Amino acid sequence: MARVVVLTGVSSAGKSSLARKMQDQAERDWLHVTFDKFISMIPVGRETSPEWFVVRNAAKDPDVPEISFTSGPRGLELRQAMRDFVRVAADRGIDMIVDDVCTTLEVDDYRSQLAGHDLTVVRVDVPLAAAERREKARGDRMIGLTRNQAGRIHEGIDYDLTVVNDDGQLDACAARILAAVDAND
Repeated sequence: MARVVVLTGVSSAGKSSLARKMQDQAERDWLHVTFDKFISMIPVGRETSPEWFVVRNAAKDPDVPEISFTSGPRGLELRQAMRDFVRVAADRGIDMIVDDVCTTLEVDDYRSQLAGHDLTVVRVDVPLAAAERREKARGDRMIGLTRNQAGRIHEGIDYDLTVVNDDGQLDACAARILAAVDAND
């Protein structure tokens, strides 16, 4: 039985940094699986084409950037392929930290596919202002995506654990998640 932790939260919540910190703190080896890496496999410039992922201006106020990011048909297949990969790797005994932006549909699929494994679904929260600061500071993020996701992605999801990854909390969040996973042993 593999151990799988799914970290889900808005863009720029610090999921990738949290996953790396968990890898640093853990005594066992954890594979870090991130949807950003799956997107990076799409030919450059095509990732925002209608068949992959559609980016639209969703701003209600012209002074406050907000964009939506939705999956086209190939994007949906890629998202499913990532979840299938996680199941196949778990079936082979590989422990994983999955870094993804999930809706109820994706979390339900992870729970279904990973039945029989030790799955922990973690809500990674962050104050919107902190996430938007990170979004701007990184330089490789779509400005306004965090704001759009903040109001909707957690709806209806039954989490096993919630952490608040505010500035300076990375070590504590990683330790708390690892302790929760170890408590399941």
